[in-house]
Amino acid sequence: MNSSFQSVNYPDRYIRHKGFMFYIEPIRSELDRQDASFVLVPGLDNEAYFSFRSVNYPDHFLRHQNYEIKLHTSDGSDLFRKDATFKIVPGLYGNGGFSFESINYPGYYIRHQNYQLYLHQSDGSELFKRDTTFSIVKGFIQ
Repeated sequence: MNSSFQSVNYPDRYIRHKGFMFYIEPIRSELDRQDASFVLVPGLDNEAYFSFRSVNYPDHFLRHQNYEIKLHTSDGSDLFRKDATFKIVPGLYGNGGFSFESINYPGYYIRHQNYQLYLHQSDGSELFKRDTTFSIVKGFIQ
């Protein structure tokens, strides 16, 4: 089943890829719906965790690189597998959502800042907790 990820503090915006980078944006077009739909698969590095495979680019995965969240094909490396594997934890904001923690950078989470996604270390602030919490909803493309 496909999933989409809704921002908790900007509920009209969803995680999507655009130009192989990741943002939170309103979903308005068919392309937006495709770019905001993912399949959660067993983690590429550790099957106890998860990787996010793009629906419209099925050989591409969400991964962090230089603290930016990007859409890439696997190069088969150990680093890629680690960068593309996340632990899904209860939302740091604590309202029933989820946060996505890097497995190779424990304590670092997918966060939106100025509507773009990055991998940031928790600073414990209320804003950080909101920026790292998402609702997992049925994907726009099934």
